[in-house]
Amino acid sequence: MLSPAFLPDYLSRYCQAQNDAALLNMLIAQPLDLIHFFEKACEDETWSVEHAEFMRAALVWMSDQYLEGKLSQASARRILELIQAHYQNLQEMIPLNVTVSGKNYSKGANSLLLAIESPILHELITINPEKNQLNLPEHPPDDIDLIIESVHRGVVENLWRKDRKELFRILRFATELQMSTLMKECQETLKRYIQEENVLELLFICHKERWKFLEQSCLGFLNNHITGIALSLVQEEIDWRESEKIQPLAFEFLDFNTTALNLFEEIKEIVTHLVFSGALIEETAFKQIITNAPKLISLNISYTGRFSEYLFDVPESLEELNLSQCSWLSPNHLKAFIHRFPSLKGLTLMSDTQLNYLAWGELRYLNYLKGLNLARCRQIRDEEFAVIVKACPRITHLNVEECEGLTKRAFFEMVRSWPQLISLNLSRCAVTDGLMLEIGSYCKALRSINVSRCLDITDKGLLQFAQTATRLQAIDLSGCRLSKEGVEQLRHARPNLEIKF
Repeated sequence: MLSPAFLPDYLSRYCQAQNDAALLNMLIAQPLDLIHFFEKACEDETWSVEHAEFMRAALVWMSDQYLEGKLSQASARRILELIQAHYQNLQEMIPLNVTVSGKNYSKGANSLLLAIESPILHELITINPEKNQLNLPEHPPDDIDLIIESVHRGVVENLWRKDRKELFRILRFATELQMSTLMKECQETLKRYIQEENVLELLFICHKERWKFLEQSCLGFLNNHITGIALSLVQEEIDWRESEKIQPLAFEFLDFNTTALNLFEEIKEIVTHLVFSGALIEETAFKQIITNAPKLISLNISYTGRFSEYLFDVPESLEELNLSQCSWLSPNHLKAFIHRFPSLKGLTLMSDTQLNYLAWGELRYLNYLKGLNLARCRQIRDEEFAVIVKACPRITHLNVEECEGLTKRAFFEMVRSWPQLISLNLSRCAVTDGLMLEIGSYCKALRSINVSRCLDITDKGLLQFAQTATRLQAIDLSGCRLSKEGVEQLRHARPNLEIKF
């Protein structure tokens, strides 16, 4: 049979099948190949219509496999994205294998789409022995239609027609059911109701309910209407944020005007991160703010011009400190900060090239340190890095981007000393195939690695690394001397891996 357009060579052999049924039987023996083939079939709408029998049967098989726990979350998520992106073409092929029942109303839906969009709906489906019923007795017909439309199409076409009260009602039940797409759509629609007189009230509600899209819109509204501030949600990769269920919010002062100070007083109960630059840390208002922020966990004073005694008024409980590009930062200053803030879990010293061996041994007093950012600290040599490695035995997140003074000897020692690494940035460093293999062999917890602009990595070394780094979720290969064929092999070997190239 003819193949879908742009089908990769490694999938072309399946087109030797005589018919749609035979094609499916060949592909289900290799489920990952089936998903890749299905993706190319979706993209070629003419082929998918001509082979509707295959498309329908493939969707039935994949839906059943997911409910039986034989299809990974990442693969099921990719199928959902394909169905929603090509809904108009696939609509009649989607198996409606679950009956969703509400108040005196029932309607057919697809099990995979429901389950992958909501862990709550997944559980409600699987508790039924036949896995073909989803009972939501409290929900009227309109809710059932919204749920099904949201998971099948990825959008709710007429949501914009709902008034504010109804949108909040829908958002609350979507939150209860953990329906991420419907939650996002409701929040996007509710943005139009943000006004000066209700923005703070809405901000507090969103922060409490973790409605981050609407919360970000509230922050954007405040940024546009109040001078001297920059508010933002903090997207952290450090995993202690999740474990402690903290909802981080950053308040950056651009100046200490009255309006900015008044706003801080009103929202200080939800501020976790404070940011200051320039000469602001030298003003008395800085001291007043840092001693009046009850949820403060992070302080960013990067790019400040001079040391300030007010820094020692910052609460000792501080967990994160960013001292990047602080030309005034001496080894003695760093030592004083380390002893002042013994609870630090994250420390950023990016581009602080003036620090020397006198500073690194003091890191041993930070018994809770997990995240260390030394990017562009080009002065660090192997011997100094060995001191850092010994002083910080608990590091899980490391950034040594463009640390040109380090050789592969330092990195081999690092890998053996820190097998617990979760995130590693080695961009523009002396990385070889041998080092990649060591990282994959020793660092079994590694989830993210950045080796962009590392020119000595080969296709072979990359594939060997991928075979050993079994928990890896993301890799940055931009600027590497790798072939497109090698990266394509990696995509095929690790289809759920996020690759930047």
